[in-house]
Amino acid sequence: MKIGFTLGKFAPFHSGHQHLIEEALREVDRLVVIIYDSPSVTYIPLPVRSNWIRSLYPNKVEVIEAWGASERVSYTEEIKQEHERYLELLLKERKFYAFYCAEFYGDHISAFFKCLNRKIDRFENVSGTLIRSNPFENRRSLNPIVYRGFVDNIVFLGGPSTGKSTLATELAKHFNTEWMPEYGRDYWFEHQEQHRLTMSDLEAIAIGHIEREDQKWYEAKEYLFTDTNVLTTYVYAKYYFGYTSELLESLVQHNLSRYAEFIVCDIAIPFEDTWDRSGPKSRELIQRMTISELQYRKIKYVVVSGNLEERKMKIIDFLMDGRKEILK
Repeated sequence: MKIGFTLGKFAPFHSGHQHLIEEALREVDRLVVIIYDSPSVTYIPLPVRSNWIRSLYPNKVEVIEAWGASERVSYTEEIKQEHERYLELLLKERKFYAFYCAEFYGDHISAFFKCLNRKIDRFENVSGTLIRSNPFENRRSLNPIVYRGFVDNIVFLGGPSTGKSTLATELAKHFNTEWMPEYGRDYWFEHQEQHRLTMSDLEAIAIGHIEREDQKWYEAKEYLFTDTNVLTTYVYAKYYFGYTSELLESLVQHNLSRYAEFIVCDIAIPFEDTWDRSGPKSRELIQRMTISELQYRKIKYVVVSGNLEERKMKIIDFLMDGRKEILK
């Protein structure tokens, strides 16, 4: 079996890195990717960078987190030996077919490990420094999975007619970014029969919302404001049927980590009694069910109250002030 290895900060993991890994995987059966912590260079946590690569290459790539590696960069004998000793301890007595990189240090690393030095030509005019300076403008060099790390997804939850859509749209305007509409409402207008949906309908809503949210996420800048999520659909399943499906439960478990903040909109505003809604009592019940699910799943959330303008300003202050205070 041919095993190769490479190393870097991957801060962030961009199209040039992808090119290198994919070129390596054409030649080896398995590739070891070593990621340096590098706290003086990037604020992106090492586990986040590791999971980007694990998510994109789940089968043939082994990711090793290099905590405590030297951050000194130079080509002096002292610094070369410092890095070689660290890698020797990290990799123990592993043997490699080749070391893959596009950097000057390929010569001494490959020589130290007695393997082939496979220098991969640089791909496009892309660099981590450039991307870190403006992730939004350079997002085409990032896989959507990676770009999400630069955009906080803020989700609004709560019963019907609590101002979720209004807040999402107004905040998107304020921050000059995107918002994700409630897909379930559009779906309901098209598919409802006597104000009801089937469990299959709710599953389609959950999947459709996530797919559309992913698209919006890639076009957002710093924040994405999302009107409801899969937990809302899960709550409506319980509201309609008294139970949920295995698929909905799985979607909830695997997608709640997408959100940087959960903001519950308080019900203390006038109820807009449109024909597609079931009245203020349903709002109170769905509100309680939503909060109960958040508490059951130990998800931190904040509640925002006041009129819509007050709610908007409270959320702006909350986001701009380091999210230090609970909204009231």
